[in-house]
Amino acid sequence: MMQLFLGFFLSFVYAETLREKTLSELNKSHVSAEDYLQENSRNEAIMRSLGLRRSQSMPDQYQIEQRAAAVQAAQTQLQLEMGPNIPIQKEIREIRSASEIPEIPENRSFEIVKFANQDIYQYVFRKKTDDTIFDLRLYRFIEAPGQQMLNDYQLYSSAKGLDALGSDYTVSDIVRFLNVAHEKKIKLNPWEIQLVEQLTYLKLIQKKADHFVMIKEAAILSVHNESPLDTKEHELNHGIYFTDPNYKARCDSLFDTLNENEKKLIFVIFNDFYEKGDRSLMGRELCAHLRNLPAVKKNFSTLFTDSDFAVLKGISNKVKSFDSSSVYYREKLRSETKLPLSNQ
Repeated sequence: MMQLFLGFFLSFVYAETLREKTLSELNKSHVSAEDYLQENSRNEAIMRSLGLRRSQSMPDQYQIEQRAAAVQAAQTQLQLEMGPNIPIQKEIREIRSASEIPEIPENRSFEIVKFANQDIYQYVFRKKTDDTIFDLRLYRFIEAPGQQMLNDYQLYSSAKGLDALGSDYTVSDIVRFLNVAHEKKIKLNPWEIQLVEQLTYLKLIQKKADHFVMIKEAAILSVHNESPLDTKEHELNHGIYFTDPNYKARCDSLFDTLNENEKKLIFVIFNDFYEKGDRSLMGRELCAHLRNLPAVKKNFSTLFTDSDFAVLKGISNKVKSFDSSSVYYREKLRSETKLPLSNQ
């Protein structure tokens, strides 16, 4: 009995010490962890996601587990090595294709590039963990089923073990995200703060009193050093959809014309990552995935029959025909084949 009590006491002291140390470190980085220790620390769904469970017979142990869950979430954030002040990038170089997206060297954490003659900005991160924290809360609010705003506790506990490959948003979606975050008193993490400051510097958004407004629409994409070229091309396609009204109209219209069997196959590819009630989201993901049928075959070869792939090939051919409606793809084709740019 004495050993059991001593074990509980030492666990409690350890959790308290670790908690105070973690809070101290978080305060240095301008990120609050107090939210972790309030109502969200009692969310048992999050507790389960961290591999913890409630002990019915030991309430004191349960309190220790609560603190441990909060500390673990805070530690995840600290391990991302995000400083409190991530500088904006004033000089942004231009690239012409996804294959030109740079690899970030060890002495840098990220770079922003812009696709020439397009309102498409590309964040490139050295570490996928940074890309995940940059992207996760935006993704869950803008694209994920349920489209919810994560609080800090949910953000850092959900980010554990996730590997983002890339992301894509419009400035208008980001403004909507920022205004809801403000209403819900969500404290932005360092990467989100950098995004706000960067978009402000680029004169894409503006802060007015207690809300943000969009000045100019643009696409904001992200990838990291480990993102394959297929992913970079996928995200660029989203950027084209966001900034080229003709291309967007073709993609949206195609999704509306799919029959039930075709949509069933498409939803297998989407795999519940997206809110199906968002028509624009369905249209852009349809074009981004089906424009690269070889990648679909590589990633989903065990899920489809030959007849399924024949159906998908028909859809893919329609998607690729939309290149003629895109300024970017027409210019790319012209530069590759040295043909004059048509007036289509």
